[in-house]
Amino acid sequence: MNQDSKGIVSHVFGSSEWFTLAKEKLGGVQIEYSKLLEATWQGPYLSPKDKWLILVGIFLAQGRREELSRVLANVRQQGMVSPEELVEVVATVFISRGPLVLHEAFHQGILSHDQILNFSVDADGPQLNKAQILEYFLTNIGNIPNWIDELSKTVPDGLELYYSWRNRTLSNGILPRKIKELVLVAVNAAGLYKEGIRIHSFGCLQAGGNENELREALLVAFVSSGVVAWIEGIRTLDEFGILRD
Repeated sequence: MNQDSKGIVSHVFGSSEWFTLAKEKLGGVQIEYSKLLEATWQGPYLSPKDKWLILVGIFLAQGRREELSRVLANVRQQGMVSPEELVEVVATVFISRGPLVLHEAFHQGILSHDQILNFSVDADGPQLNKAQILEYFLTNIGNIPNWIDELSKTVPDGLELYYSWRNRTLSNGILPRKIKELVLVAVNAAGLYKEGIRIHSFGCLQAGGNENELREALLVAFVSSGVVAWIEGIRTLDEFGILRD
């Protein structure tokens, strides 16, 4: 890529007036940041398209409307992602961060009013009994946490409904499950939520991902949300034995 500092920022984030305005105050720090951003985008394990999808997920989750608008305008102009792929990113972040994600997706033109009212993801899964659902969570997130058990105690049919919603969303679709899990790894790293990082890192590995792809997803969280996202992400991967090298 080898772009100048403003060039790489514009390439990734779209309009970069904020970067230009900060130059007088930040100086060399600004240049070092742009080098880190370029190295992140040149990383060999995830495609630039995958990294943009992860970035969209982070900004959706954090309600960062202005940054999200710039990135969406940029990827749409470049033809980097399809409308259907963006909808699947919305669905993925929705299961983690709730209905305000749909509101933001509507504001950004990802979802229409009718799509909001009838929001679903086209994926079919088998109807399972409670024992089979618990086995699904054991297989896909590595354990059966107490919040899963408490959900089944607190809400009639809550476990079955949440399983159906989660399984429907995180199945292979237009986007592979691995990319959806990586989006949520980065979203949770940016939100400093250890359990979410662990769960979706495990899910990524179950879906055929590897630790190098996890590291690159965490780098996207780093360049968009600060070094604390990287620290929490790496600390969590290390704590749960995911980093072997």
